[in-house]
Amino acid sequence: MSIVDAVMKAVLAREDGATASDVVGYLSREYRMTVRPNHVGIALQRHRRAGRLENRDERWWYSPAKADAPVRSGRARTKDP
Repeated sequence: MSIVDAVMKAVLAREDGATASDVVGYLSREYRMTVRPNHVGIALQRHRRAGRLENRDERWWYSPAKADAPVRSGRARTKDP
């Protein structure tokens, strides 16, 4: 499982929103994943930019508005004409 998918599951598991440290703890407990906090932050921000998560009061919340949008990894590349 990718860290991006695991982070989303961690946020969905918390009905009262999840802090970044909650996400790190969940990944450690449920998936035995050792992750660096900055990698969790990157995954959370990626979901935020895609509209799947929002950050309110230092907690991450699921935002169903664009929840079905696919996760896109990396930057868009353009070809030189």
